[in-house]
Amino acid sequence: MPSPVTSDLHIDALLTEISLAYMNEDGDYIADRAFPAVYVDKQSDKLLEFDDGFFQADEGDSLRRAPGGLPHEVDYKVTTSASYYADAYAAAHGIPDEDRGNADAVFNLDEEAVRLVTEVLRIKREKDFATDFLTTGIWHASGDKAGSTDFTKWNDASSDPFTDIEDGKRTIKGSISRWPNKLVMGDIVWYRLRHHPDILDRIKYGATPQNPANVSRQLVAALLELDEVLVGSAVRRSSNEGASTLTKARIVDDDALLMFTPSSPSRMTPAAGYTFFWAAAFGGQRVPQIIERYRDIPGRHRDVVAAHSWFDQKKTVKNAGYFFSDCVD
Repeated sequence: MPSPVTSDLHIDALLTEISLAYMNEDGDYIADRAFPAVYVDKQSDKLLEFDDGFFQADEGDSLRRAPGGLPHEVDYKVTTSASYYADAYAAAHGIPDEDRGNADAVFNLDEEAVRLVTEVLRIKREKDFATDFLTTGIWHASGDKAGSTDFTKWNDASSDPFTDIEDGKRTIKGSISRWPNKLVMGDIVWYRLRHHPDILDRIKYGATPQNPANVSRQLVAALLELDEVLVGSAVRRSSNEGASTLTKARIVDDDALLMFTPSSPSRMTPAAGYTFFWAAAFGGQRVPQIIERYRDIPGRHRDVVAAHSWFDQKKTVKNAGYFFSDCVD
């Protein structure tokens, strides 16, 4: 009797221990960290802004008070013309009953649906942030510095990124009376900057063979006297679904934005921008987006997993940002 062949002894099946998927890591996204989140009760409202200059008035000798005299009276003005509107965004994925019944053990259809709709909305916020705020004509009029035109690109060893950034810091401080605390950049800028000789020179004397110089974002932030260096490295699909060739692109490119935002939403504090999330639409939850699961309409025979977000990314103080475009090659 002939022996069984290999194909008789084993039928290929999907492994349950591993699967392969392509998505951004949490740390790749920066939009939700660049602008502090404000969780609001109403979908739209106005913003209160104290007019510039009144709290920095130099009244000079008019403050001198004669014995028995009245104190010099000072005043301020406010503006309420700015507003936000938290538009609704949503993404959904259907799970037919047939798929649920036939799926092999390696699949977790609900978990996969949650990841899918979550990532699509995160990419939306990231892309909106890059498109609306990492561009020229948005921030301080003295900013909008272009590489090769206004400064030597930072991949050039002869460039001086510290002075370029310090100039931006002083400009913001002189305008809003706050030192900037965040530097946002694309990952190509970061990887060029971390190898710049000026940065390596400032840290090399603390290195040892056992602990070589490690140029971390925290270290560069400390050297620049900033709270954070945020590096955007999220990738989006740039080709249409079903295109013959799949193409991808970085969402944040070769630009950098120096800015001031408070660590949390604050009164009487300037801020480059906020992201307003309509918390009431989330049932009061203080989260960027919510996941909803529901049974589809009768006759569809499927479950639906949907992500919802109501938000408005809003520039609030123009002079709290200083933009560098085309920083590196």
